[in-house]
Amino acid sequence: MKPLDRSEVVRRSVSVLICGLAGLLPVIGLFPAVSAVIQGIRIRRAYPEPNPVEHYRRWGMALGTLCILLNVCAVIIMIINLIAVANRGYWVNIG
Repeated sequence: MKPLDRSEVVRRSVSVLICGLAGLLPVIGLFPAVSAVIQGIRIRRAYPEPNPVEHYRRWGMALGTLCILLNVCAVIIMIINLIAVANRGYWVNIG
């Protein structure tokens, strides 16, 4: 990856924060959350100097990670509920 200049780092760090905030949306926020984490890692690797807006990148990555974990927990809860309903069986009352 090519080295980044200071203005590009600022723009990308703010983009990471915005993607992290968009990641708080329940289902469709998973894609921006993953994007925030990946972009944050790429910025950290491509810019060796101190980042002037490092706190934006860190918050965006933290929110993205939180969103990913919340979505994984929601999927696990849904699977557990589906298994519980399937074990109870389905009853149809006729008459």
